[in-house]
Amino acid sequence: MKRPLSLAVLLSATVASASADRFYTTSGTNTNLAAYGDFGISFTLNTNISVTDLSFFGESLGGGDTPYVQLWNDDTDTLLGAVSWGAGEATNGWNTKALGTSIILETGTTYQLQSTAYWVPTYDAGDFNFDTVVASTDFYQTGGWAGWGAPASPSAGTPANNPAAMANFTFNTVPEPSAYALICGFAMLTAVNLTRSRRRS
Repeated sequence: MKRPLSLAVLLSATVASASADRFYTTSGTNTNLAAYGDFGISFTLNTNISVTDLSFFGESLGGGDTPYVQLWNDDTDTLLGAVSWGAGEATNGWNTKALGTSIILETGTTYQLQSTAYWVPTYDAGDFNFDTVVASTDFYQTGGWAGWGAPASPSAGTPANNPAAMANFTFNTVPEPSAYALICGFAMLTAVNLTRSRRRS
């Protein structure tokens, strides 16, 4: 009589255990560069994900700095989402803002995460440790500081060995349709078993 309830609890715990992951982490030694300019990481995915927030890293921020982070469809130059910080709102280190609505990113499309900063921590490209959902990446930079205004298109140009670790995001993996079917199947089986158990009691 308790078996259907145990199955439901187990299923709920399995779904709830999915935790949010970061787009990348870094390792190695960084170099701080001034007048870095606009920067973007273009990427493709091997599974669909849901982006829940965007982050900006402040290496040396003044009271009037107003950083931003933008997420683009790089194939169509379409802005998918953005967050920004007002004057004096962002602090040194990582600053994160939740998106109003999560953004679904799918396989088969190239996206770009973009931001700009005057003074930034940079690493060798090999020091970026991308999550396993990421299939490919390219680093882009439009050199030279041009203020905090957000560009109207993804970044272009290619930095050779000094990409910046100044924009990131948190995401959840989107279950495949087969996973949804399995969840629905378990839910229906649980409901049927509960109904039968109640009729017998």
